[in-house]
Amino acid sequence: MQIKNLFQKEIDRHMDGVIKVDQLDEPSVWQELEEFVVTKEIDRHLHQFFEAFADALGRDQGPEAAGGIGVWVSGFFGSGKSHFIKVLSYLLKNELYTYEGETREAVEFFESKIEDPMLLGDIKRAAAASVDVILFNIDSKASHGTGRDALLDVFLKVLNEASGYSGDYPELAHIERGLDGQGLLSAFHTAYYELTEKKWTNDRDQWLFKQDKVIQALTKVTGQKEALCEVQVADAKQNLSLSIENFCKWVRQYIDRNGHARRIVFVVDEVGQFVGTDTQLMLTLQTITENLGTVCGGRAWIVVTSQEDIDAVLGDIEHGKANDFSKIQGRFRMRLSLSSANVDEVIQKRLLAKRPDVRSHLEAVYSENGNVLKNQLRFRDTGMTLAPFGSSEHFVINYPVVPYQFKLLQKIFESIRKAGATGLHLAQGERSLLDAFQQAVKSAAEQEVGILIPVYDFYPAIENFLDTAVKRTIEHAGEDDALEPFDADLLKVLFLIRYVAEVHGYVDNLVTLCLNHIDAARLELQHRVESSLARLEKQTVISRSGDRYFYLTSEEQDINRKISRIVVEISELANTLGRLLFENVLQDRKKHRYKLNKNSYPFVRVADGYHFGRASEGSLTVTVITPLSEEFNKSQDRAWCIFESSKHHGQIVIRLSDKNEFEAELKRLVQINKYLRTSSDATLPASTRRIHQDLADQNRRLEKHLELMLIEMFADAAFFVNGTPLPAESRDPIRLFDNALEHLVHSTYPKMEYLDSYVADALLEAQTMLQQFASGQTSLSLDLKSVNERALTDLSDRLHLSATQNRRVSLSDLVAQYSARPYGWPEGETILLLARLAVHGELQFLEGGAQIQKRSLADALKSRRRWKNVLIRPQERVKEALLKKAQQVGQSLFQELGPAESLELYAFLRRHLLSWQQDLVRFKEIQQVGRYPGKQTIVTALSLVESMLANPNGAQFFEQFNEAKSQLNTVKQDYDELQHFFKHQRPIWDQLCEALDEFRLNELELREASEAEAALKRLIDIQDDEHPYVKIKEVEELVRSVEAVNVRLIETARTEASSRIDSVRKSVQREVDAAQVRSDLIVEFLDDLDELTAYIAKQTSLAHIAHVMMFRLTTIQKDAIRKINEVSPEGDKPPRQVRIVHPSALAAAQAHLETKEDVTQFIEALKKELISAINRNERIRIC
Repeated sequence: MQIKNLFQKEIDRHMDGVIKVDQLDEPSVWQELEEFVVTKEIDRHLHQFFEAFADALGRDQGPEAAGGIGVWVSGFFGSGKSHFIKVLSYLLKNELYTYEGETREAVEFFESKIEDPMLLGDIKRAAAASVDVILFNIDSKASHGTGRDALLDVFLKVLNEASGYSGDYPELAHIERGLDGQGLLSAFHTAYYELTEKKWTNDRDQWLFKQDKVIQALTKVTGQKEALCEVQVADAKQNLSLSIENFCKWVRQYIDRNGHARRIVFVVDEVGQFVGTDTQLMLTLQTITENLGTVCGGRAWIVVTSQEDIDAVLGDIEHGKANDFSKIQGRFRMRLSLSSANVDEVIQKRLLAKRPDVRSHLEAVYSENGNVLKNQLRFRDTGMTLAPFGSSEHFVINYPVVPYQFKLLQKIFESIRKAGATGLHLAQGERSLLDAFQQAVKSAAEQEVGILIPVYDFYPAIENFLDTAVKRTIEHAGEDDALEPFDADLLKVLFLIRYVAEVHGYVDNLVTLCLNHIDAARLELQHRVESSLARLEKQTVISRSGDRYFYLTSEEQDINRKISRIVVEISELANTLGRLLFENVLQDRKKHRYKLNKNSYPFVRVADGYHFGRASEGSLTVTVITPLSEEFNKSQDRAWCIFESSKHHGQIVIRLSDKNEFEAELKRLVQINKYLRTSSDATLPASTRRIHQDLADQNRRLEKHLELMLIEMFADAAFFVNGTPLPAESRDPIRLFDNALEHLVHSTYPKMEYLDSYVADALLEAQTMLQQFASGQTSLSLDLKSVNERALTDLSDRLHLSATQNRRVSLSDLVAQYSARPYGWPEGETILLLARLAVHGELQFLEGGAQIQKRSLADALKSRRRWKNVLIRPQERVKEALLKKAQQVGQSLFQELGPAESLELYAFLRRHLLSWQQDLVRFKEIQQVGRYPGKQTIVTALSLVESMLANPNGAQFFEQFNEAKSQLNTVKQDYDELQHFFKHQRPIWDQLCEALDEFRLNELELREASEAEAALKRLIDIQDDEHPYVKIKEVEELVRSVEAVNVRLIETARTEASSRIDSVRKSVQREVDAAQVRSDLIVEFLDDLDELTAYIAKQTSLAHIAHVMMFRLTTIQKDAIRKINEVSPEGDKPPRQVRIVHPSALAAAQAHLETKEDVTQFIEALKKELISAINRNERIRIC
């Protein structure tokens, strides 16, 4: 069965590819109504529109009616927007249409299309209303003017035309509107005809040349003077005040003139494209819609179309101005969006609808081939879903079109238009998907069922709208003798998907896009496509980036031909290969961090004989042999690779696997880079700069593709390390590379095994050790040979050998020797080994001819700049006699016999001395803050011990140790006493110090007390003693004795003071009674006495108690008497003042009267004080 016989309607019947709003001939209108497909989406939109419109018909004018008059219809070009709004206009007007003898109203076409009676009822209700529809394409109606009034000009133009006025001359239309408002327009038409014998509506476009006739006609019908009419005509433009407010007022006049129930609907196509991102035009549209709603009370509607929904249009406007358009979203509350699903359904029903009698045949075809089709119609790495046939029904409604083609063709149309590869018409959307699918199906009409529509069959639908350069390329491909006919078809496919970002030109995708039959052998077609791609690439009409192919425009082809002619040197390929491999794939590794010791070993990188980076970067070598190398064929021989890997004291040889097209693509990468470096220029045309940018993007992708190829080649590579084949344990390049380097380091440095223990930061450890050594804190309890014994032995033997040969050994040379083969020791570990030997006294370090002191040794070994100036030599051996004596001295001091060997004995003695030092330092710190004894003893002992610890190992240390035997014995005795004191006697000593602090407050009185004098003196003597340790046992009893006397003296003083305070209180009370004054005058006095009593009860100093009683109590008593005297009542005789005399105050200079002279002087002073008071008529009170 032929394809053309499958469809309900003739596949080759005339169908307008594009619906034009101004195409209103009856055949076109009839077909637009009859073939309009009410899809599910269209059904929803019709419901939404007519429900709102019908509802507005029954409402009074008000804010709600005024706010819902805007309708925004969106959808990509070719989606059916124009068809939809034309159908809306037909239904609103509901006029009669006749075609081939049949007449119908617009609504009648929909009685069979709409199943919902409610919707049909709303449509009929709207159709029955009095509605004027003004349908127009805004771009075709617009003049060439720009600015904010451009939109308003169009709206006024269509309103004037609908009113019967001039559309081209708004000033003339304004005159007509004025005449119409007075009921004179018809009379004017008659008068003009009488004057010119021509109809006004036919002749008014020439009115500027016939102004005299216009003036005469105006004069006749208005009755005005001719001069006044002449002025009106001459000033017509100036008198026209065009504003949105006036426009809306004229629309209201138009509606009112035709009756209260009249409605007007402006149906405007492509407003979105007309407005674009012009903020002025958008504001004008917003204001027109808003004012029409309010001025006309909801009786004027605006329906507009746009390729973008309203939010997207606003999104393209500058962010800072977006707030200006917040109202427009409210003005266009109804938003109807036509999606791709709507287009699919329209094409399926309008074009692909099948005859009932063929459905079973197609179902059988799918039943037999469904699984095959699912395998055939597959894509690789697409950015959108490209669906195959999903079911038997799916196959029937779409065949011979494949479902993915609906979405793909939309993307193709949109992307080609945006890329500017087409002429004006397609860019404006004047091609429809319906037309494209009709042409494609028509091309297969004569073929039998089983064929599929390949994507290249859609090319003719847009061919006539393409730029000449694009068409010429494809036409030449069809004429080129070097190419085959299929090559031109494949080139069409590559062009169609050239700008579709979601579909890439992989071979798999191209095979699917070229499938033209259900039974096509996909593998055979793949070979055919690959051969075609090779021919097209050779002719430079396409390009390849990795495994993606691209269509090239004429300019791109010219540039690609220039690129293909660029000469590439072998060294350039090698350098680029090295960069991709070593920098990108292997992450620019220049050193390998060995797992065992965490040391980094640099290596030289070589690719195909060319060094990548500096050739002296390290002592290890990594050689990579690629398919580009002249030695690649040799490297296929396993024995050759083993031999090569054993050269240069051992290296890694990596033979990459071969990969088709690798060399060609690498060369292409280098050629494009060279071209862009030499040809880029800011002054080039925009199209050329865009191509250069595309080339740069293509090269980035190509570089990534080459990296992926290298990863695969590396994963399949053969590895040889130092004469040994290395089995692959992974396919990850980094793991493979690291594993090879681990084996290379291990085999290159066999004496690395001498280091059986590593330190995280060996340099820091060495510096810390030497600093502690200098300060005498380093513990040498660790056996020197217990850590890295073989390494220490090797290092020591080398140094002793150099000394016997009288060879100078610098630190830098020694570190370098142990970093190189066969050792490979980390520098820090070598320094740490030297530090250990130095601390154990085996080495001397010299700089500038002088030995480096211990305190400077850490800095000398830390600074690499000094290493070349630092010389190392082993220490001299210690005599056995000296060691034996040191053993004996050590045994007498530490009650333990030390080892006989020099280093071990030194470690033994040093460990004990260091223990002494640590304790003495602790004793010193406690003594300084706690008034403890032994200050000088500690200083003397610590000085001797530290001088010992500061001495390096060797004869000098043992000589000093032996000579200081007597001093060390003294230190031993002092140390034992101090240790016992701070461990056991310290609390008693603290009690002694606290007691003496308390006793010293009353020391004079305690010394005069016979039962306390001797005990107090003994306590003071013990505290002042440098070695009080044997006397400390007396402290507790002595403290108790003195404490008892001290307590008794304090209690006695407090009792006497309380008695005197009571006496003063009573005395003052008597004065109050005698003076007959208020007792509340002495409240403050009594409070002071209470406060004084409380103070004395807490006071433990006898001197303080006496002082308070002498001065403070006297002052309180005097203040009280003064206040009493100040307020006593006046009599015949003023009251006598009271003088208080304290005899003890007269003897304040001396607390005790010890001689007769002292008594005589005291009595004379008291007598003098008493007589003075009597002479001044004062009363005396003795206290």
